[in-house]
Amino acid sequence: MIVLGHQPNAVDILTFLGGVDFETSCSNRVAGDLDGLSVSFISKEDFIRTKTASGRPKDLRDLDMLAEMDNN
Repeated sequence: MIVLGHQPNAVDILTFLGGVDFETSCSNRVAGDLDGLSVSFISKEDFIRTKTASGRPKDLRDLDMLAEMDNN
């Protein structure tokens, strides 16, 4: 993992993903806009797979928050 910046404004760049392989996540990517720049993002489904695969408490809390947002 590469960390750019300092907390609370740090950005983590993962050099690996658990739960999905590169080819799958690349083919499922979603186009988006980031401050006027066209970028690709991991799909929501693959995001959920990676968070689930990590099993870290922080990632599991993220999944809970995401599920709560989907229910509202």
